[in-house]
Amino acid sequence: MGLHRGRKEKFLFSSEPLRELDRHNLFGGGAGKLEKTDDSAKEEIGPEMKEFLHDIFFSGSVVRHNNVYQLSVSIHLGQTAGGNGSSIRTCRFSFPSIPQNAWMEEYEYMDDVVLNREDLTRFGLSVKAKRYAIGKAPAESRIQLIQREQGETETITVSKESHWQNGHSHSATAESYELIKGTIIIVSETTRSRALKVQAFTKTEKGFREVRFLYNPTTGRISEESGQDFQGPISPIIQTEPNVSHNVFLASGTIIATSKVIFDAEEAARAGADWNKEGSLDDALNERGEDSEGNLGVTHVEIVDAVEKALRAR
Repeated sequence: MGLHRGRKEKFLFSSEPLRELDRHNLFGGGAGKLEKTDDSAKEEIGPEMKEFLHDIFFSGSVVRHNNVYQLSVSIHLGQTAGGNGSSIRTCRFSFPSIPQNAWMEEYEYMDDVVLNREDLTRFGLSVKAKRYAIGKAPAESRIQLIQREQGETETITVSKESHWQNGHSHSATAESYELIKGTIIIVSETTRSRALKVQAFTKTEKGFREVRFLYNPTTGRISEESGQDFQGPISPIIQTEPNVSHNVFLASGTIIATSKVIFDAEEAARAGADWNKEGSLDDALNERGEDSEGNLGVTHVEIVDAVEKALRAR
């Protein structure tokens, strides 16, 4: 299927009024432009970060199964953070039922109680929040629950504007994405010439809709398109592969949950944060050039165009 080029486009998947801009300036100029602007680990944080943190709280409970304590932690977002005050994600962490953890029994008899920072710290969980922008435009906010002992990180990302993140890969971490609301596109490199794998999910009234295809940046064409609908409230999962470059597009108002689990502890120790910048993927996404029919376009915009068309067609 050929892609349409050489025209101006609106911001896609947004409830805002349509705005026409030059194509190469859409989504902050393309992939790889996301920069961190605030971090809760800093001594001084900005007013936007304070407001974001004010709208977040946690609740949870403990259940013991045989020789394991299972802690369930629900993350709640308020109105200004993109949620409605209710729980949008429940994370589960396991601990051995050994004498050193006997204190966890005091939480067994509490049903989904509010957990403050001190409670989470007792369970070995730390909380971090970060804000990101493209240029001067705020793009997204993230809240993280980190369990360093077992190498697990749970992240909620709230998108303020439609944008691409930065191309990256992981050496020792398995990463998965779940959609809570909105639309997400994940683009990954493949071993098939220059073909990029495109996977996308959008929230529907009855559940979720998926499309996937291969995109060739050289020709501007897609192939092997497929998709399906999923009924119910549980999001399908997009799982990334180790050492494979990928990047993420989030539509305006999208909320996603990202889980990272360390599968190679020794490699993780060597890799440190285990986040490897993959500028070559961003370059491929940002390419401007003529396709095989002589039409001028921008790859990252064409991918979003193709996803939107495929989602609407199903």
